[in-house]
Amino acid sequence: MSPIMVRQTIIVSLCLLFVYNLFSVFVVIINLVCSMPDDYPECVPEITIDVEKGLSRLKHEEAIALANTTAEDNMGMPSIFVIAEALRYGICGSYQSSRYDLTISVSLPL
Repeated sequence: MSPIMVRQTIIVSLCLLFVYNLFSVFVVIINLVCSMPDDYPECVPEITIDVEKGLSRLKHEEAIALANTTAEDNMGMPSIFVIAEALRYGICGSYQSSRYDLTISVSLPL
């Protein structure tokens, strides 16, 4: 009897806070959901991005494309953190603000 392979899902939550001035703050909250295939990292994870706040449909599509491209560029290496960082830089580059704060939380299967 062969062992049963369970596909793991890793969720990385990103919360970005952009401060423009004392009265103007913009918040982006997304969840990067990576469903890991059995042969990861030799192939890319299945990636979805759930938007909780702050991204338009166009920015959401750009974020998905960026995540998939980053995963493909890093095939053969563990890449979830690299994908999260690429999303952070990609989203931060879209919004010009004086500063931003970032919170990242990761949910791993037990």
